[in-house]
Amino acid sequence: MKSDLKPFIFDLETLGGAPHGIIVSAAFIAFDFNTDETFQDLVSKALYIKFNAKEQKQLGRAADKSTIEWWKKQSPEAQAKIIPSNDDVSVNDAIDLIVDYFKAHKLTQRNSIGFCRGQSFDFPLITDLFKCVNRENEWPNNFWNQRDTRTYIGTMLGKIDIREVPLPKGTINGFIAHDPVHDIAKDIITMKFAEKYAFGEVEIPNGKDL
Repeated sequence: MKSDLKPFIFDLETLGGAPHGIIVSAAFIAFDFNTDETFQDLVSKALYIKFNAKEQKQLGRAADKSTIEWWKKQSPEAQAKIIPSNDDVSVNDAIDLIVDYFKAHKLTQRNSIGFCRGQSFDFPLITDLFKCVNRENEWPNNFWNQRDTRTYIGTMLGKIDIREVPLPKGTINGFIAHDPVHDIAKDIITMKFAEKYAFGEVEIPNGKDL
């Protein structure tokens, strides 16, 4: 993909819905569509943040019963990512980490293009988090440069209802669903393979190759 815009992707894990739900963890990866990187390469360059949920409750953010019940049905590895720990950070410290990460990768409001799964959940949540501590002007991405990964993948493959793309066997070894770092690393790889499939650069795997 040729573009002057610099892409990044992010994912949030929460205890409530948009836009005021409690965010328990977040992950960001700055990447390049024109550079091939392995799943582990992407995981290693991610920014991962674990939030102080108690502080957010004091700020008026909320949890909901259905989301908590959903978490109880997930894998132990995924559940471990939402348990309070000594590494949990405040909203202001988290925002500092996000802003510094964007600066380190030369991402600005003008030149960044952000990806996540859907437009009605993660973006409203993260921008509202900045707003709840009066730092909304520091969110480093303009709203018109926000994209949905599923739409990108579906458009590439000519199937608007597509949600997943077959990946060659071993591409995402060690993947843990609902780990935000793993989720976005997988989505980057999926978008890149969708583009390669669309332009006939590689064949779509099937059978024993999956």
